[in-house]
Order: sequence, then structure tokens, then C-alpha cells
Amino acid sequence: MNKNFSILYICLCAITAQGQKTGGSVQDQSQEVIKNFDARLIETEKVRTTPYLPAVDTSVRAQTYSVPNRSVNLDYLPPKLRPVAMKVEALPPQYDGYVKAGYGMPNSPYFDAAYRLTEPKKYNLNLKLKHHAADFKTIANQRFATTGGDISGSFFAPKNGLAVDGQVGFKQDAQWYYGYNHAKDTFNSDASRQHFNLFNIGASVYNAAKTAADIDYRADVKFYNLSDFQGIHENEFALDLKATKWIQEKHPIGIALKGEFLSNDTVSNGKTQDLNTLRLQPFFIYHADLFKFKVGANLGYYKDDFYPMPDLEASVNLGSISAYAGWKGDFIRYTYRNLATYNPYVIPRSKINVGQQLEYFGGVKGAFSFLDYQIQTGWSTYRNLALFLADSTDKFKRFKTIYDTVGIFNVRATITARPIKDLEITGTLSQNAYSPNKEERAWGLPSLDWNIAAKYMLLPEKAFVKANLFVQNGVNYKNAAGQADRLGALFDLSVGAEYWFAKNIGAFVDANNLLNVKRERWFNYPTYGLNIYGGITARF
Repeated sequence: MNKNFSILYICLCAITAQGQKTGGSVQDQSQEVIKNFDARLIETEKVRTTPYLPAVDTSVRAQTYSVPNRSVNLDYLPPKLRPVAMKVEALPPQYDGYVKAGYGMPNSPYFDAAYRLTEPKKYNLNLKLKHHAADFKTIANQRFATTGGDISGSFFAPKNGLAVDGQVGFKQDAQWYYGYNHAKDTFNSDASRQHFNLFNIGASVYNAAKTAADIDYRADVKFYNLSDFQGIHENEFALDLKATKWIQEKHPIGIALKGEFLSNDTVSNGKTQDLNTLRLQPFFIYHADLFKFKVGANLGYYKDDFYPMPDLEASVNLGSISAYAGWKGDFIRYTYRNLATYNPYVIPRSKINVGQQLEYFGGVKGAFSFLDYQIQTGWSTYRNLALFLADSTDKFKRFKTIYDTVGIFNVRATITARPIKDLEITGTLSQNAYSPNKEERAWGLPSLDWNIAAKYMLLPEKAFVKANLFVQNGVNYKNAAGQADRLGALFDLSVGAEYWFAKNIGAFVDANNLLNVKRERWFNYPTYGLNIYGGITARF
């Protein structure tokens, strides 16, 4: 309280002095300060305070939070894929042409040549010519001679993505009948000769580039004429139209129309045989990451009859292995050309026919380490399956064609292995179990085919060796007494080699049937036994 009074007193003195200065002259208001003012504060009692904390609220209260929903759009750039550099092996040198010519024993000339003219994205033109013959002398008329060639090419129209293919070919195939009884009968070369002349021509039109609607299209037209020394002529015209629409660039849906129209004058009375078939084939294929399935049909038409056949297949991917199963049906056309290709000693005026195949199948395929494989099994029903039985009344012991309904249980396997660098081994196996409906056995058809081939590159692009083993069981036939019998098996071991002395000049040698097995593939027709030929190869 003393402190406050002192401050008030000082302020009043200051105000009084100011009032005196304002009311008089300068001389009357002057003041002389003799001593400085000395204000002191005496000690006072200190007031102490004690703070305290409020009581803690221990009650539980429910808290409610309300957060409004709001969609937030984020604009961002798409991720960029960066290519990963991978080591790419250099491609071997490309050549436009080659010539391979040689000679062998017994009396076996060989010639094979091809040349290519190409302008990328514009056209390519291919020419081929081949001749191979042999005369074994050990058995009269045991010989053959094949000569043929073709010209093919493709032409591209970059502006509209259109492409056109064309092909013209000719083949002359001479076979001699030598299955007759040589101790009893004698025939000169002309009398036992069968000579096939085949002329074929074809053209295709298709899209070589992706279309705006993502539709692929293709049209194929083919024609061939076959004639032989027996005065037989066969003509066939074939038309194949196909269109495919791609859904999301991976699911094709489409339809195909195939028509084959054949006229054959093999009947001895001058009449002709016709084989005219039509097939309408709609399909849809769905691709997923782990599975794929195909739904389709093969709607066939032949001789005023309709043959609806299935085309169903599904597969599932299990990593390194894929499993698949299906049910399919199709026509089998036994034309004179097809029959004579399978059995060159068939009687010329054999009956041509159309068969039907329905097959249930399933299998697995895949790859691991150095091995690629595929194993499949299935059951097929063949209506009008062609069987071949030697005609004992024919002077040349040729084969007549018999048609029967046959069930076939089949197991087949394919393996490709590369155990070490530059070595490739392939193997195929096919085992059939036949169940004929009328005939006692499946005449002339092998039940086991086994083939193993190996190729080893000694020097890259310079030298390689190869080997092949082909095994086939003996086929069923009827012996001279008319009883069912089985012919001997085939073990055909062959080896070969090729060596390049320079960039463009090399040599080759092939030795076939080293075991000299003269097994009869067809009754009364032993195979050729050991045969060797070699020569030179030029590439440019």
C-alpha cells in the first residue's frame, strides 16, 4: 500500500509544477533541484499460493465419428515396360538355292535342286526339281524311278493386306510289279511297269495383314489330274473357304466350307466313279490362362446322306504339363491317288470309296529340362476302312481293296530330347489294336510303328552325322493255302553324314538298311535291302 501512495504523490507534484509553469513568466516558474529523488520500497509479506489438480473423470463415453464418403480420381500415366536385353543366337547363313547330286548302289542316281527368288513384303518365287531311281537287279523288275518338280510363289499387296499364293507341279512315278512267281512267270520291263503321271495346280487368296474388323479370310482352289499306264484317269477339283473372327484378339469364331468333287474311270466297263463330298465346319475356340476349349461341328454330305460329326476338344494347362481330350469325326476319301500312294501295288481298277472316322482321344504333353513329349491314347471307329489283300488270281500278285468297319484302339507317343549341345534325338511310337467287323484280321495294316532318329552336329555349319532306326511289325495276310498268317518284321537301321569343304561346296553319304533285312512289307514284295548313295552338295 505504501508503494502505491508514493507513486501517486510523485504524479501530483509533476502536475502542480506543470500548472505553475503555464500560469506565470519564465523567471517566476524556474526551480532548482538540489537533491535527486530517492524512492525506496519497504519489505512486505509474500503471499504464497498452492495449486491443485482437478479430479480425474473416469467415466466412459461413446465417441461417434462421421467421415463422409468421397470418390477421388487420380490421374496417372500408364506404366512403361522396359525391354530386357536377351542374348539372341545368330541365325545360320541363308541361301537362295542348292543342288544335291549323287549316285549309289545298286544303280541309283539322285538329284535334288531348289531355288528361291524373293523381295520382302512383295513376292517370293520357289522352284524345285527332284529325281531318284534304283534298279536292284537281284530280283527281276525290282526297281523304281521318281521325277517331279513344281513352281510356287506368293505375292503381297501391302496397301490392302491381300496375299495370293499359286502352285503348279508335275510328278512322274514309275513302279514295277515284281511280286509274281519268278520261277514260273517271266515279264519284261514294259509288261510289268506301272507309271503314274500327276499334274496339279492350285491358288489361294487370304489376308496377310490384320483387317480393320479383325477377320481372317482364306479361299483355296485346287485341281489335279492323275493317269497311269493302264489307261485310268482321275480328276479332282477341291474348294476350301474359311472365315475367322477374332474376339478380344484371342478367341476365334468362324466357319469353313470344304467341297471335293472327283471323277474316276477305273471301272472296267467304261463307267466312271464319282466321289463328291461337302463339309460345313463351324467352330469357336476359347483361350484362357489355364484352359482352352473348342466347340465345333463337321457337317458332312455324301451321296444324298447327311453326316453330322463332332469337333470338340478341351485342354488344361498345369504348368509344365498340359492335358487334353476330344471327340472328332471326319470323312476319309479313298481315291485312286490315295490308294496307290499307300500301296503302289494295288490293282488299278479298285473301288474308290468314302469312309468315316469317329475318334475319342486324350493325352498329355509338355516339356521339362531337355525333353519335349506328347502321349496320346484313343478309340476310333472307322466305317469303310480300306484293307489290302493279295489277289491270288492276279498274274502280278497285286492287291485288291476290301472295305470293312473296324474299331481301333491306339496309343502313340512323340519325344524330342537334346541331352547335350548339338545332339537332337527324336522318337515316335504308334501301337494299334484292330477289331474288324466282318474280316478275320486287318489285312495289310501294321499294328506297330517305331522310329528313332538322332542327329549330332560335329562342327557347327560344317559337319554332322545322323542315324535312324525304323521298326515295324509284320502285317497280316492270307498265305497260299488261304489261311491267315503274319509276315516278318522290319528292322531298318540307316546312317548318314554331311561335310562342307568350303562355304558353298560339301559332300554327303547315306547308307540305308545296314542290316540288309529283306522283309516283305507287302506279301510277295520284299524290300530292297542294303543301299548306299552319296555325292556333292552346292549352295548359293
